[in-house]
Amino acid sequence: MPVAHVSIPVADIQKSTAFYKAVLQPFGYGIFKELGSVVGFAPKYGNPDFWLHSCPNESKPANGSPRLTAHVAFEGASQKAVQDWHRMALDKKNIIIVGAGPLISHSLSLWLASQNWEIVLISRSQDKLDGYAKEIQSLHPDTRVLTRTADASQPSSLTPALDWAAAQLGGKVDVLCYNAANVSPYDLMSLTPEELESSFKIAAVGTLVAGQWFSKHANTERISQNEYPLFLVPGGVLDKNPYPPYSSLSAAKSASQNLARQFAIVLPEKFKILVGVPTIVDPIVPLEGGGWATKSVPEVIVDKTFRPFFEDREKIKHGELTVEEWTLERVW
Repeated sequence: MPVAHVSIPVADIQKSTAFYKAVLQPFGYGIFKELGSVVGFAPKYGNPDFWLHSCPNESKPANGSPRLTAHVAFEGASQKAVQDWHRMALDKKNIIIVGAGPLISHSLSLWLASQNWEIVLISRSQDKLDGYAKEIQSLHPDTRVLTRTADASQPSSLTPALDWAAAQLGGKVDVLCYNAANVSPYDLMSLTPEELESSFKIAAVGTLVAGQWFSKHANTERISQNEYPLFLVPGGVLDKNPYPPYSSLSAAKSASQNLARQFAIVLPEKFKILVGVPTIVDPIVPLEGGGWATKSVPEVIVDKTFRPFFEDREKIKHGELTVEEWTLERVW
């Protein structure tokens, strides 16, 4: 049967096999058979549609390519396999979420997992991170989910965690979402300077560190194809309508949102990075018996205020929207 294939020069079949095993594993692929210079990969409960062939050439090409060539081959009738290969190899997206928690970040992770994104979750508690990752992968077993603990209030902790995450994603990051904040209630008249400073470090200083870091690690390699990296900083309306029982959160998130809007001035022009501010008006209040006390349901928030940023990013990529038409803030 005729085949369509992508030919990739490699040094040896063993190294190529290890590489493609790592690439294809998140999609449910494993080694189907290994016969000397031929290695087949197949999805679980499926037939192999990825084949690596070691093909010695009679002479070394003038361009210095290795003498062995690997072929990723697909049966001619399997057009979907070819399309899926291009999607996996060239269109795989990733996101780092700082401040991963059980509400918005969790719902965002589940939605992106359904879209086959690679996800790195960062927060203070490894036990909670393990729980989030386990649930995501139980629902979307082909999704690659990584976790890393860090104290977002400390640049000396946050920056190495971001560096590690970027390294796991191949060195470049498509989307960074900074969602860390101390949401504990602190009444204005009993709030201490130390408590206010702590909240500022998490929400405001963390936003600053994350935005500056992203300017150096955002994936700008596909700008020529109109695919822009995205920096997301969720917020609310406490900057406009402060709430004294949550005085520390009101002040710290106000500073974080101000920084996000400053980044929206600098990052697109100088660094080719889009900035989005998902804004939630009502507080997220879970009820004891289930359900939510306000319209702020995490899944709905993601659909109304996060998803449009990802959709507009795709519209820019496909020429349906210009960067100048980008919407900074989505409100729900």
